[in-house]
Amino acid sequence: MVHLKTLTVLLAATLVSACATPRLEINPKVVDMTKRVAVPDAQLAGPARALVRTYVKGSDGKNVELGNAVCTLRSREYSGRVTTPQLVKYTAFLQAARFKGRGKPGPLVVTCLADGKKATTTLEPIPLGAETRRTSDYVDGQIAVQTVVLSGQLASSYPWGYPYAINLVLE
Repeated sequence: MVHLKTLTVLLAATLVSACATPRLEINPKVVDMTKRVAVPDAQLAGPARALVRTYVKGSDGKNVELGNAVCTLRSREYSGRVTTPQLVKYTAFLQAARFKGRGKPGPLVVTCLADGKKATTTLEPIPLGAETRRTSDYVDGQIAVQTVVLSGQLASSYPWGYPYAINLVLE
């Protein structure tokens, strides 16, 4: 027997997906970001990924995904280049008191160019983990962001990384 709450959630998800802007196919090649500085092995936590997508404002004012934008990603520790939409892979950093600044890497600057348009954003590292992943998506031309806030004690046990969804609107 389907519970009323479950049915309501399924109906809401169906309505949202019906209004969603069609997605472009993700470039199948995953780009490995290059380390720019030496990082002690003891500070590395394992692989992490981020998906870079680009958008432009459509004639109706809604965001429309634009493919083939060339994006550079650069932090103190990493650099990389993707053609949207594409995944990048890097190594997350352990978060611990024994590391300077609790092991927090530098901010990631992402700059994308396509068709004479440009966008730049700076992303601060966040504690990675299912409970802290910041997700953002474009639904019917509007950005929807969901963030779960953790207590300081729990958040400090997750490795540092960057948000999974990196969405830029080119102007």
